[in-house]
Amino acid sequence: MTAATVLAAAPAAAHDAALAELLDPHTRWRIAGLDDWTGARCLQVGAGGGSIAGWLADRAGPDGSVVAADREPGRIRAHPRLTTVAYDLAGPGPWPEPMAGPFDLIVARLMLAHLPRRRAILHRLAQRLTRGGVVLVEAWLAPPVDLQVIAAPTVAAADLYRRYQHAAGAVSDQAGTDLGWARHLHTALREEGLVNVDTVIHGRYWAGGDAGLRVVAAVAEQLRPRLLAGSAVTERQLDDLGELLFDPRLIVYGHLLYSASGRRAGT
Repeated sequence: MTAATVLAAAPAAAHDAALAELLDPHTRWRIAGLDDWTGARCLQVGAGGGSIAGWLADRAGPDGSVVAADREPGRIRAHPRLTTVAYDLAGPGPWPEPMAGPFDLIVARLMLAHLPRRRAILHRLAQRLTRGGVVLVEAWLAPPVDLQVIAAPTVAAADLYRRYQHAAGAVSDQAGTDLGWARHLHTALREEGLVNVDTVIHGRYWAGGDAGLRVVAAVAEQLRPRLLAGSAVTERQLDDLGELLFDPRLIVYGHLLYSASGRRAGT
């Protein structure tokens, strides 16, 4: 059984694991550099597999707490200082009581860009900060598709990767995702009246089988029905892509992670 076949059986779990491997070291570095979070009250929205939420619960210590909100929080491991909430930020109605705050730290990684009302949701998050509290928002910005492939086993393989990226971008556009929103994070935090706004950009090349392209593979499986419905790619092409993404001869210019933080004024 190939790696791509195993991934297809559980794309959500594979996505969580690859994202944690790829991004957690950088996200943890950003959070640790913003303050001492001992005793802090924290919220993570779009918590996914819960790797950052669990790490925060450890850092907060016995006097702190973490709320992890996600549409499907069942993959988040239990922790004595961690409360999970099943909630879709794009849905109507008031937020659940555990998300009311106020919080000393709010983390939103790779989720606001996917929500049509992202700016209004960011406003609501900023309003839930304590005085002196910090929000950290992280979003990806993909390089232009035609520049992404650095090396590939064949010309056809490079064309297949680019074809998939164009198709996935069209699906994202239809779903209301703003693929360029990362560039607006810094300004958005300033518009909320936050101070000490700081944006760090992190990126690297991804090789087949590495965490970055395993994320791409997991997303491709999750998008498979919509990609096929749009007729931009075929079943055979998606199967070939699944194998290509684990081929170390494929090297691509990975997405850039924009990591923007801002602090609510006051002490």
